[in-house]
Amino acid sequence: MDLAQTLRTAAAAFRRYASPASSSSLAPASSSGPRKPRHVVVSATRGMTTSELAMPALETLVAAADDRSLRDASPYSSGVYAGLAELLDVSLARGVLSDRCFLAASIGGAARVCEALMATPEFEWDHFALAASHELLAGLVARLLAKDPKVGLSSLRWLVYTIYEKVPGLRSHAVSAAIRGVRRYVGAPESGSPFGVAALLEVFAAIIRGLTPSSPKLPALYGMLMSLHLPDEMGSDSDALISVYHPQLVFALLQLIGRDPGKYGPAAVAAVCGRPRASAGAPPETKFAPAERIWPSARNANSAKVVLLIHELESLIEALDELGFALVVAPVLAKLSSCIGSLAARIAQRALQLWENDAFRSHVGRHTARVVPLVVPLICGPIAEHWNPSVKRMGGSILEILHGQSPVDTEALVERFAPVATPDYPSLLAALAPPRQAASTSAVASSSSGVLSAASRASLVPIELSSFREELTYFDFVFGQVLGEGPFSVVRYAKHVEQGKSFSEWIPYAVKMVDTRGEAKWSELAAQEAAVLRSVAHPGIANLVASFTDTSDRAYIVTEYCGGGDVFSALVKLGSFAPGSAAYVVAVLADVLLHLHSLGLVYGDLKPENVLITDDGRVKLCDFGSAAPAADFATRLAAAGESFEAGMWGMTLEYLPPAVLTGSEPPSPASDAYALGLVLYQLLVGRLPDDAGVITSTAAVSFAADDPLFGHGAAASLEPEARDAICFLLNGKADTDELAQLPFFASVAWDALYTAKPPSLGAVGVAKPQTDPRFRRRKHSILRSPMPSKFQFESASFTDLAPITEDLEAEGVSDSPTRAAGSSSSSAPLSSSPGTSRAPRRHRPRLPRPTATGAVKRAHPAHSLEPLNEEPGDETGLGIDTEPPLRKR
Repeated sequence: MDLAQTLRTAAAAFRRYASPASSSSLAPASSSGPRKPRHVVVSATRGMTTSELAMPALETLVAAADDRSLRDASPYSSGVYAGLAELLDVSLARGVLSDRCFLAASIGGAARVCEALMATPEFEWDHFALAASHELLAGLVARLLAKDPKVGLSSLRWLVYTIYEKVPGLRSHAVSAAIRGVRRYVGAPESGSPFGVAALLEVFAAIIRGLTPSSPKLPALYGMLMSLHLPDEMGSDSDALISVYHPQLVFALLQLIGRDPGKYGPAAVAAVCGRPRASAGAPPETKFAPAERIWPSARNANSAKVVLLIHELESLIEALDELGFALVVAPVLAKLSSCIGSLAARIAQRALQLWENDAFRSHVGRHTARVVPLVVPLICGPIAEHWNPSVKRMGGSILEILHGQSPVDTEALVERFAPVATPDYPSLLAALAPPRQAASTSAVASSSSGVLSAASRASLVPIELSSFREELTYFDFVFGQVLGEGPFSVVRYAKHVEQGKSFSEWIPYAVKMVDTRGEAKWSELAAQEAAVLRSVAHPGIANLVASFTDTSDRAYIVTEYCGGGDVFSALVKLGSFAPGSAAYVVAVLADVLLHLHSLGLVYGDLKPENVLITDDGRVKLCDFGSAAPAADFATRLAAAGESFEAGMWGMTLEYLPPAVLTGSEPPSPASDAYALGLVLYQLLVGRLPDDAGVITSTAAVSFAADDPLFGHGAAASLEPEARDAICFLLNGKADTDELAQLPFFASVAWDALYTAKPPSLGAVGVAKPQTDPRFRRRKHSILRSPMPSKFQFESASFTDLAPITEDLEAEGVSDSPTRAAGSSSSSAPLSSSPGTSRAPRRHRPRLPRPTATGAVKRAHPAHSLEPLNEEPGDETGLGIDTEPPLRKR
């Protein structure tokens, strides 16, 4: 095999088949001027069969890479380096993100060939440096950040790291491309990949570790890292989007602080606290202007992100010395005060956990005069009255710590701010650590009698339900658009392929896909949901058709397709339901719950998002991921003990009753009835109560028509019959026989619930469509992982990359704007050979042949660090104000 010719042929194939009409270039803008348009031959591919488009040259190279026969061509000629650089450039660096299957598969093959060839001992990096375009590494960085790079991130990560290390002349362009790419991602996270950001941060952590404190790259990289805190979006697993790359981000930021702790440590802590200019004396380039937007606003609540930021703050404070903490003590205490007083238990707990850290406790111990007046009133007030017992217990522990550090001031503040019933310090401690109540099973016991009745089941006229089909597999379906995304899965529209029938005759289904590779508990949930659905066939439940897994360990649950969307979407569009429509929906749901409870099951996650509408206007309950036998919930609660977290139920917290939310009782038929009462309230009023969190944080055990729930807005105009029905359900009763006696359900044909024509769900109620985004946002169920503990970077897999030592001369970066030295790296890592400098060229130069002695006649062109200034005072290109504000004298 002529390796050089085969590489060039494969590169030419990529150029030939990359149609600009179906692809988008990844090439970054060049600082040396606009690039000429690439001539792409499109007509040659028209009429070709799939076999003719198979790129035989690339197939030959992939086979040689797999059997390690590429080394047979060593020592490599200059043509090999030129062909490899060209293949890498056209397939990955400036390649296309085409959806054409053969081209997408070929991109992965090209990456394997390049990686295999570069890893051989005979590979001469100085020869490759001369062949590579100065945009090559920048293009690979852009590919790494692409939403769908069409190639494995591990391969791209290796290529970016290795080429950055071995070819210093390309480094400055890579840094500039990374900053530009991060800026685009921060502005539109949906256009990129957070997993690509994580891989990029792993590489740049190694780069930062090799920089000197005076490196000109540090200020720009500091701005890049801080900007990655800005996205507020939620991920697909009901966690903050930044959680995907947050460990890598914190690790890279700690490496940067380690380069110059006095300069970047206090600045980073102040910025993470949302107070960018709070660190007195900090250099101008560390004052990160958009830091005020790091913390989610009240309108865009994101508790998961707040917990991550507190988690990060702990690690950053550990990196500060005594003087550094003194500079930021004010913003740290201000931010922690707001978190400690939060009604969100996760936020309050994570903020209180900081006192378990020795470094933090030592720092704040030197500032008791500022800490005690801020924290003690919060412990006496919001924490002492908090609905979560864990928060109370943690508050009591911290109060003891503060009392030991400053007893006089602590007792004086307790006497002033403690509730009337506990005005002294010992009584307050007792109130903050109440004895744990034993889990009550009374609600579970009531599931077999009283709440449930079989009379209504006898009146059902069931419709025919399709049977479960064991023989169906992944290959029997074609998949379409995404119908919905939950915290643990994605639901797609699919059709069952039926030979001999047209596509329009294929039966549509909804397929829930659960990726079980990341979390073992997701695999258990998928298996549990499929098992429950097989045992609960009912006309009011989205019928299970099949369940299976594929070779990638993804679990699939196939159910009937409901073309009318879900009730929540209809509610957002209409504003509220008419009483007759709401009564019909709740009647069907009550009958379904009756069926489940008679089987000993608790549904557990009732909400409008889980109620589907069929094409003929009927409603069906779906998503049984939280359903389980009532006895299982009681066992889970007993096993949790003091480590109870409301999220352990895997349910939506807004719809849980107080006793379940606080861990006093497990989920039960009564809690399903409570959730149904909130659903009825939401259907009639258009939103959950203003203080849904307050409902779940009080000790209220009964509701009446004059409850404050009905004292404002559209709720105040509800008829007494509607109020009585809501209170009946909120009080834990869901018996259909009793519901049928309530005046509100007089319009429901209970005996023909599934055969009579349903009322129109398009009738508008009293409330107009909500404009507040809080009430238009879908509620996700939560399956809590344990509270994040201190970062353990020593054992993290992403810290395996060795530092890359900075070499400004080899990189073409100089303090003098009139001098730029360039060189290419030798085959040994981190070394360089000097060369002559010359002006940047717009196009890649030809590869010069080595002399007889192996020396290269001319070096890679030197390129100084590209200027990123896009606006006056923006030296980082990220919208970061690097100049101190002007002050009037």
